[in-house]
Parts: sequence; C-alpha cells; structure tokens
Amino acid sequence: MKRIAFILFGLGLFSFVQVPAHAVYPDSLRIVVLGSSTASATGASVPDSGWVWRYTAYLATEYPGSEVINLAVGGYTTYHIQSRHFRAPEKRPEPDTIRNISTAITLRPSAIIINLPSNDAARNIPLSERIANLVRVANHAARFGIPLWICTSQPRNMSDTRRRDLLAMRDFTLETFEKNALDFWSPLATRAGRIRRKFDSGDGVHLNDAGHRVLFGVVRKARIPEQLRAPGTLPRMYSRPSLRALPNPARDFVTFRIHTVHPGGYSIRIIDLFGKEVQRYNGTGAPGVFLRFFPTASLHRGVYHVYLRNGPADLSIPLYIKR
Repeated sequence: MKRIAFILFGLGLFSFVQVPAHAVYPDSLRIVVLGSSTASATGASVPDSGWVWRYTAYLATEYPGSEVINLAVGGYTTYHIQSRHFRAPEKRPEPDTIRNISTAITLRPSAIIINLPSNDAARNIPLSERIANLVRVANHAARFGIPLWICTSQPRNMSDTRRRDLLAMRDFTLETFEKNALDFWSPLATRAGRIRRKFDSGDGVHLNDAGHRVLFGVVRKARIPEQLRAPGTLPRMYSRPSLRALPNPARDFVTFRIHTVHPGGYSIRIIDLFGKEVQRYNGTGAPGVFLRFFPTASLHRGVYHVYLRNGPADLSIPLYIKR
C-alpha cells in the first residue's frame, strides 16, 4: 500500500517556506474540486465517465482512504466561487456560499482543483475580471496554506472573438500558475480553437466520454499527491526574490507573480519615466509565491519601472503599456 504523510505539505500556489499561522491541515488525502459543467460530468454518458469521477476512482486505488469532494455546478463562473466576504459588482453573479473557495477551505483539503472552462466568456465577462477573480481565489487559498491547481480554459464552438478570448485565458493560466496549471486546452482543441469532433458530446460545448478520459489523464499526470510535500529550504533558483509581469506588454491589466524569500512582507511600486509613483501595493505574509492584480487602463502608453522590495533585497523590471 502506498502511503503519504499529510501533516506537512506544499503550501499556497507553490511551496512556501513558512507555514501560515492559520494554515489548514488535512487529516487525509482530500482533493476538493470547484468548477462548472465539465467537472460535473456534463456530456459524459454516465457520471462515472466524467473526469472527476475517474480521478476519484484512481486515487481510491492508488491511495486507499483518499477522498475527492466535487463542489462543481453547471453554468458557474469565476464569480460563483469567490469567498463569502466578496461582493460582486452590479450584474455579476454573487458567490455561492455553499460551493465556493470558503467552503472548500473549511473541508480541510490537501489541495483544490479549479475547472472553469468557458462560462465567463459565454456571459461576456471581460478577461480582466476573470483574471482578477482567479488571482483573488488563489491568494485566498494561499493564506490558508492550501495548494491550488488551475485548469486552463477549454475549447468551445463560439465566435472567433470569444475563441481568441479563451485562448488568451489559457495563456494566462499556463504562464502564471506554471506547474500548478492543468492544460485542458491543447489535447482537445483544433487549430481554430473549437472542440475536436471526436471529443464533442454534440453541442459544441461539452465533452463526451473520450474527452473526459483525456482530462482525467492530464490530472493524473500532474501527480498532485506526489507534489504535496513538506515545506523546506527554497531551491537555489529562489535564493533571491523574483518578479514577473504577466502580460508584458500589458494593456488594461497586469498580474505580478512575486516570489519573496525574506520575512516581513514586501512592497511593489510602479514608477513612470518621470519618476512619479503611479501605483503601490504593500503585502504581508510568510515568504512564498504571491499574485497581485493591477488595473492599468488609466496608464498612458510607454515604459514603466516596477520595483519590488523584500527585506534587504530590491529588484526592478520594466513594464510596457500598449494602447
């Protein structure tokens, strides 16, 4: 029988150095899934053929006593899974307080998987709002020391504009979450961004049994149980703070991926070429990986400098704003 110790485990989006004071400790291998119709097995001939059910059966065989709790609901968007304290803007869905990130955390999971393929795009929710929502959920999980895996968008037979939008969301997810991203796009999509016919359940939106089998394979290959490991010394490549801007060049928004190594929090400042500070953020928490979303629609076209201070360390990167 295979055994995994879950008293100490990987924290946040990636591996943190210190355990947050209010970390949630799982008592077994427990995966919670937040999502919409794909995670609910829509399109499959029977629920047991859905990717979540297949993954549940796989974990039960490989890790007896493990558990997968599926909170997905068909039609849900990134707004539905926000925390119970979040107040949605006008004409946007309010969080489902039973099937959101807050509920997922109370279940004491070893990890959380989010699978929201395309409903935001179908409801014309702008890319900037979706990204801000995912960043907010990711940071909420990180505050409780819970590792998070994000599934990319999936192909859907929509207009050209909306398919390009889904592709942009895929790129953001892969670039931002890196090893914690699950690529649900590449094995299913045609070059035009539609669902490959052999995986289409018939409505151009949902996947058949074969499509769900492919997604199960992606999740299994991510080796999530094996990635849940005790926090320890930062790898050599992270002996210094790091900072990335996604996307760069940016237009209406930018997400900073921040890796801190010193305790005491950090600060980010965006400075224009005249030396004027245009935005600032002060962050707290143990050293680790953080995501910070900034709207940039009000910034003029040009080059800016972004400064990160973490303890005695300072670094800067250029940020290009296009119009």
